[in-house]
Amino acid sequence: MIITLQGRQLVNLLIIKILLMIITLQGRQLVSLLILKILIIRDSLLINYYLIEALQAVLEKLKNKQLPNATKKFGQLPSCDAGEQCAARKGARIGKLCGCPLGTTCDFFIMKCL
Repeated sequence: MIITLQGRQLVNLLIIKILLMIITLQGRQLVSLLILKILIIRDSLLINYYLIEALQAVLEKLKNKQLPNATKKFGQLPSCDAGEQCAARKGARIGKLCGCPLGTTCDFFIMKCL
């Protein structure tokens, strides 16, 4: 947690000190206006505190989540060795499984790198 119990206590002490200063001032309208401002500030601090807690919970969940492997590149075939199966036939269609090394090509009749 970013805001500790000491942080909350400091905020409460600050609010109490400001309220005591306001009480010593004269004029009820000024006092009520300042109290209203303090309450608005306190509420915004609490809202920020809860938003930070929710964000930290989301970040913890994302930290534990595994990201997909970035080694597979779309549009590129993985390389294969000479003599290895490099293509597959499905009906009338032939699809490449991997890219043959330099000096060899994929023979689509036997489906191997030659």
